[in-house]
Amino acid sequence: MNPQRKPSAILKLEPNVPTELALQYANGMDVTGNYGPQVLFTLKGNRRLYVPLEVGKEIRSLSLAPGQPFIVTKVQREGQRSFNWVVERKYEPQNAPQAPGGPDTTEPAKSFTRVESALKTAIAAACAAERFGVEIGYPVKFSADSIKSLAVTVLIETGRAA
Repeated sequence: MNPQRKPSAILKLEPNVPTELALQYANGMDVTGNYGPQVLFTLKGNRRLYVPLEVGKEIRSLSLAPGQPFIVTKVQREGQRSFNWVVERKYEPQNAPQAPGGPDTTEPAKSFTRVESALKTAIAAACAAERFGVEIGYPVKFSADSIKSLAVTVLIETGRAA
């Protein structure tokens, strides 16, 4: 081992905290770890991130370039030790300069990803609320329309926060 090179640290994500990350390399590596099959990503800052295969697939689907920021949120399910994961691309501010004389061709992709993220958040929230309802003896079931309404609310609120 090179004596000048520091060993990489394993990043442990805090539950329910969106974490901005950037990959050192464009793709992860499938590994078998203490928790079974996982994907190992090497991150900027000499860190490693191990995630379940499904989460690795989501990160890979973003087709991120090395150094391109993205956000991962490990959402803890109410009263359980299991998690839902939300993976999304991080976008530059809406006021980013456009090519002279041309429309902003990145806008449809931004909108789709923001909507997708809002839907995933709404589904995770509805799932947690349904489980909580069962725990307290007040079962509730969210319809597809209810989840759409929740997603629209999340989308509006994230737009206000930007």
